[in-house]
Parts: sequence; structure tokens; C-alpha cells
Amino acid sequence: YGHVYMQNHIEMTKNKISAISYSLKMVKKLLPKQTMKTLYEALIQPHIEYGITIWGGTYETHVNKLSLMQKRIIRNITNSKYNEHTDPLFKRLGVLKVNQLYKLKMSKFMFKVSKNEMPKPINNLYKSNTSIHGYETRQRNHPHISYRRTHLASKQINHKGPEIWQEIPYHIKLSNNIRHLTKTYKKYLLCN
Repeated sequence: YGHVYMQNHIEMTKNKISAISYSLKMVKKLLPKQTMKTLYEALIQPHIEYGITIWGGTYETHVNKLSLMQKRIIRNITNSKYNEHTDPLFKRLGVLKVNQLYKLKMSKFMFKVSKNEMPKPINNLYKSNTSIHGYETRQRNHPHISYRRTHLASKQINHKGPEIWQEIPYHIKLSNNIRHLTKTYKKYLLCN
């Protein structure tokens, strides 16, 4: 059921973005690139980000449909050829790709979990490494990545969250507040 819901959500998001994308394409020759980027961030990115912590970890084949659409939009904004490689374009604009937006949103979510700032039922979904073993490691207070029996279960937020949190460089996880974490991790994602 959850898998079908995620697939439907991505399809609805694609449809919404498609209509906005067409409008942006019509005005791209009239507006400067910076204004186009602002319009993208105001009109398209919120649709991509909506619920991304839930659906962003689903099967790549579903997420790729949205990623391809996002790449087309970025090529439009930058007036690039239809087959131009988009990594440099995203980096130049300072815009995160769908999978990077997912990682950034999950990092903010897990930051709150690690600080016990989420509602109790959500915090209770995650056990710290110290509750599993007593080893003195740098990761001892971080959420434990639990074993999942099925591939579908490994895509869920209570598994993907700790997995993504573990990938984040240690110095970024030490951020004092969520604003600093967001800024430094976004910069890291754009550069890597």
C-alpha cells in the first residue's frame, strides 16, 4: 500500500510541475536567469519537497521520473541544450537535485531526532547505538541502523533516516543548530 501511495504522489507532483514548467518555458527569453531560478525555487521546488521524507526513499525508477523532469527544467532555466550534462548546471545555480533534496530534508529530520526535538512517537522509532551495544565510538549516540528483512522495508523512513545520517560528515552533524546544519550540508552536497 505505501509503495503505491508513493508512486501516486510522485505522479501527481510530476503533473503539477509539468504545468508550471510549461509556463516557465514560455517566459524564459523575457526574464534573466536569476529571476528564473527564483521562480523555480518559489513555484517548483516546494512541490518536489512536499512529503519528500516519506516518498524520497522509494524505488529509484519512480524518483527518476521526477529527476528527469527537474533536469529538463534546469536546462530551460539555463538555456542549455536538451542533452547537456546537468551536474554543472545544478552546481552553477546552487540548486539541489531531487535525491540531494531528499538527503537534506532527511538530515534535518534526523538532526531533530538526534536532539530529541521530535514528538515522542517519532523519537521512539529510533534507538541509539548505545542502546544496542556499549562500544565507545563517535557514532554511539546516533540512531542505530536496524536490519530489515525486505527490500521495501529498507526504503522506509525509520531505516533510511539513520542510513543517511550515518553518511553525513561528522563535522556537519556537530552543528549547533538546524540552520547551520542545512547551510553546511547543502554546500557539501553541491560540491560532491
